[in-house]
Amino acid sequence: MLSPIPLLAIAIFSQAARRAAVVEPELEQDEPRPFIYYDYLENGELRGGRIPIDPTNPLHADTGELRLTVASPVTTLVSSGPPANRIDLVFVGDGYTAAQLGVYANDVDAVWPVFLAEPPLSEYATYFNIHRVDVTSLESGVDNDPSRGILRQTALDMGYWCSGIQRLLCVSVSKANAQANSAPERDAVLALANSGTYGGAGYNDLGTVAGHNGAAIEIALHEFGHSFASLADEYDYGGPASYPDPEPNEQNVSTYDEFEQAALYKKWFRWLDLPHVASFEGADYSRFGIYRPTFNSKMRSLGQPYEEVNTERIVRNFYRFVSPLDAATPAGAYPLDASFFVVPMHPVTHALDIQWLIDGVRIPGATGESFDAASLGLHVGSYTLSVEVVDNTPLVRNPAMRRLYMSAGRSWFLTDGKKVRPR
Repeated sequence: MLSPIPLLAIAIFSQAARRAAVVEPELEQDEPRPFIYYDYLENGELRGGRIPIDPTNPLHADTGELRLTVASPVTTLVSSGPPANRIDLVFVGDGYTAAQLGVYANDVDAVWPVFLAEPPLSEYATYFNIHRVDVTSLESGVDNDPSRGILRQTALDMGYWCSGIQRLLCVSVSKANAQANSAPERDAVLALANSGTYGGAGYNDLGTVAGHNGAAIEIALHEFGHSFASLADEYDYGGPASYPDPEPNEQNVSTYDEFEQAALYKKWFRWLDLPHVASFEGADYSRFGIYRPTFNSKMRSLGQPYEEVNTERIVRNFYRFVSPLDAATPAGAYPLDASFFVVPMHPVTHALDIQWLIDGVRIPGATGESFDAASLGLHVGSYTLSVEVVDNTPLVRNPAMRRLYMSAGRSWFLTDGKKVRPR
């Protein structure tokens, strides 16, 4: 819990109220990101930017131009459970000829184990299925590599110098998604270029990366923050010195400093009790007038942890694809002595909380994956048995986020088949 706000914060609140009289909602809604993010290293520093998505450009958006008549071969590398309730991450490759598919397989194998070893992905590795789609290109390599003007016939039209930006590695989104659809399910896509040239991009649930660049894994993780979790870049170069825009949508950058956030309940106010969380000026490509929650994170520099604010957003987005309740006794009417079960999801590091209820009242001690209704000793009549499953991980502090995305329940009608109890 935050400590009481001093008079200074009250004064700041008065100033901030003139800027935003309406308190930010507890939980924002997901919307498609209107940008493609790109990042590269220069003199050891992470740099890059973003460009607006042109919905008519196949290198920017899925225009629906391709439907495969023959699916490409698929290898499932990690099978954690049914695709309907897992995050299915699909690798596709471009610029790998038939003779180079072994190289492509090695490139994928170099990425995914380290990818899933990165917190918080490591703590939720059991939520992932990993698939490799073997896409064959006619020519080796991708466009504009190693120099601009070199064009190759490849399956996914990947290339550098996208939209005139050297390190922006684009792909035909329609073709990448069509190939990824060869997998049992597609939730997120990572497209690997047969290249060692540094570059990448983060789209909506799609990232690109050089398949055998030394920093490929860190690039992939950084782009995952963009494409999967809607996180902004936290470095402060590449744009105007002073941030020129209104409050950004991304949860890890803000025009409000820590005192304003605490007073107005904005962005990362719930994390301000941690000594390393505050408002560090400089983010989203500008040095002044825009803040990031920690001094350094993976969204600012490669090789860093995501840190708490970014981690919370990533965990929240795991539950865009996964229900906390993996399976349960089918819905319906059951006798008063029936037995019931639930199968919650099982993160690597902790168990989800289970609570059984009868007519909306918690049953003391009923917190296991199975429940015998006979133990209640119910009299004749009808009742409602229900169960709640919640992920109470401390990685998430937003109660609305936990309630709306990280909780699930089931209910059943219990009856003796003779008498309906008055309600």
